[in-house]
Parts: sequence; C-alpha cells; structure tokens
Amino acid sequence: MISSPDVTAEDVVSCAAHAFPGMDFPDLLNDYRIVRNTWLLSLAILLYDHALTLSLEFDYAWRRRFDWTRLPFWVNRYWPLVQLLFGSLGMSNAGNVATRTFNIPVSYDGNTEHTASVVSHWLVISSRNVKLDMHDDRCRYWLVSLPYISIPTCSCMSAILASRIYAMYGCNRQLLKIMVVTFGLQVISDTVVGGVVFDRLGVMPLPPSYTGCIPSNIQSWFWVYWVPKLVFQTGVFAITAFKFVQELLDTTKTPHIMTVLLRDSALYFICSCSLVIANLYIWKTKPSLFLAAIPITTALNSIMGCRMLYNIQEAFQEMSTFCVSQARISPLPSQSALSRSVAMSSLSTQSRIDEDKP
Repeated sequence: MISSPDVTAEDVVSCAAHAFPGMDFPDLLNDYRIVRNTWLLSLAILLYDHALTLSLEFDYAWRRRFDWTRLPFWVNRYWPLVQLLFGSLGMSNAGNVATRTFNIPVSYDGNTEHTASVVSHWLVISSRNVKLDMHDDRCRYWLVSLPYISIPTCSCMSAILASRIYAMYGCNRQLLKIMVVTFGLQVISDTVVGGVVFDRLGVMPLPPSYTGCIPSNIQSWFWVYWVPKLVFQTGVFAITAFKFVQELLDTTKTPHIMTVLLRDSALYFICSCSLVIANLYIWKTKPSLFLAAIPITTALNSIMGCRMLYNIQEAFQEMSTFCVSQARISPLPSQSALSRSVAMSSLSTQSRIDEDKP
C-alpha cells in the first residue's frame, strides 16, 4: 500500500464533511450500501412483476397483430428494465478508481479503529465545494446520463395518461391538444432541470473493496427537480377528479370501463405523488441517499402503467359482451376506439334504463 504524500487522511475526511455535513465517513458508506441495494431490489421487483403478468402480456400484445398503439406499452414495459440494469451496473461495477491510494483511520462505534483504504487522484478542498478530478470518469458519465435515459419512459407514461383522459372525456380533441402540450412541457422541463442538476454533481472516492459511485456536490436547491412532476401530476388528478364528480352527479349508471379509468387514475395519482414527495423529501433532508428513491420510482411507474393498460383491456372485453353494436371490436383498441367504447357502453346502459321505465 502506497500512501500519498500530497493527500492526507484528514483531506479525505474533510472531503466527506464538506460534501455531506454532519456525517462520518462510515455512515456515508452505509448509506451508499443502502442506495446500491435499492437499485438491485427495484430491479428484482420489476422482474418479479414481469413474471407475474407474463400471461397478461401475451394476451395483450404477443397474440395480436402489430399495432402502433402498443408502442407506449412496450416502452413502459421494457425500457425501465434497461434503466434499472444500467443503474445497478453503475452502482456496482462502474468503478471509482484513480491513481493513488492511502489509508484513512476510521472510528467505528467510537471504540475500534479500522483502516479503510481510499482511492483518489487529486483532491481539491475548498470552503464551498469539493471537486474530484478522477482518472476514471465512468462514474461521472453514469451520473450525467441518468436524467436522459429516463426520457423514453417519461414520454410513454405521459402518452398513456393522455389517452386515458382523452377517452374519459369522449374524444375531446381540444382537451387532447392541451394534454399533449402539457405533457410535452413536462418532458422538456424534466430533461432541462435534470440535466442542470445532474451535470453539477461530483463523485466521492471509495475504498478499493467498494465499487460504484457516490454523488457529491449536491446543492440545496436540487429538490426543485421534482416540483414540475408534482405540479403536472396534480393537474392530471384535478382533471380526473372533475370527471369523477360529474359521474357521481349523473343519474345514470356509470359504465364499468369508465369506473376502471377513474379508479386506476386516482390510484396512480396517489402512488405517483407519494413517490415524488418521497424523492423531494430525501433530496432536501438526506443528500447521502440522493439516488435511493429513483429506482423505486422507476419500477413502480412501470408496474402501474402496465397494470392500467391490462385493466382497461379486461374491462373492454367485458363490455363487448353487452355492447349495443354487434360490430367486431378489436381486442386492443386505439385511442379513438377506446373512447368510442366508453360512449357505446353509456348508450347501452341508457337504453336499458329507458326500456325499464313504466
């Protein structure tokens, strides 16, 4: 083991203190393990859900002819696997290796002295921030790419939500245009703000026995990344809640497919907003867990998006058994077909009510 005469153990401890005030280096490593395990756990959960819903996937997509309306499903189903696999590899194998090593005495429980070997190339300490010029830039590239690799999933999830609201409001094209513009702004804001936030991150050095990346230079204002998501999700829920109130005030029976749309939209809002608030809280109060809730959000959004499509497919098939029209209905409706099915179900229900009147 060669110790560096230029960089001392006190420098590295000072680096951790500047990047994460109030935390000891062992605590920082423990939080790093939590983050790394969270990525692996989220990947395992998503794979488990894929195994559970494999039969539904075959019924929904594989047994039918190709249709471009399935594209959001395919992306939302499989791209998160790429995201989580990419993130898990980054946390486990990206490497954080530079050219110099030295020993740092670290106190555990205030009693036992343990020597942790930490790697570094040049470590520059200042009163405001800490910069690490690493020989291996893989961690840096991995961190900067995180907000961009989520763009396909975010875009397709927005398309799924827009199509559902479009169906709930009976193919209202004006509303569809507003939704497309709104979700487009969300994707752009996520990309721009995410690029600014993650581009400012630095990388902490790790002992040779550890692999992966610990972000540093986390600014106090980074939590604003989640504000646009929270605003847009609240707007979607407001539109859904307005339709729900309309259905409650209507004297006719709400079609089952409309009930499914309203129920799943409300559940999605509750889960999605809970995840956004959790991320916002962690980024604001616990910077050392900066990346902990991101994989959970990715996995659950994928699961919820696919489940919503499965539920609509099931409700659509049930509705087709008593629909007024005897025309053939495609098992996988497009946006306009799905909207027409809601209207047809409403007409069917209204006709039965009129026939029952004395």
